[in-house]
Amino acid sequence: MPKKPGPKKGSALKGTNLHPFGRALMRIRKRKGLTQGELAKRMGTSIRMISYFERQMKNPEMSTLEKLAQALGVPPGDLLKLEKGKVVEEPVPNPSLQRKLNLVHRLPPEDQKYIAKTIEMLAEKNKLRAAI
Repeated sequence: MPKKPGPKKGSALKGTNLHPFGRALMRIRKRKGLTQGELAKRMGTSIRMISYFERQMKNPEMSTLEKLAQALGVPPGDLLKLEKGKVVEEPVPNPSLQRKLNLVHRLPPEDQKYIAKTIEMLAEKNKLRAAI
């Protein structure tokens, strides 16, 4: 019996409306470079349980939240980053942009200044503050 076609690898959750906790958990897990299986092993639980936490519409109990945070090496609050009742979404790095930015140091100083000024103007336009 042929295998049913499914979503491309890594795209299974695109467009899925995850609960804020599930999004935060998945974001941190991926940022740490962990698979669901690796996180499950660190917690002493199953992949199914990690998948459940990432996809369900409710938060885990406090004891489970603490175990997840410990396994990820983050404070529990990072999994529930709330600001005025909303999860604070951290921007996802854009690999293409990162590769381009890595070239900046090889440009002449006047071109580096131009790029820096352009970034400053865009940040100001979007009401962003520099982290530095």
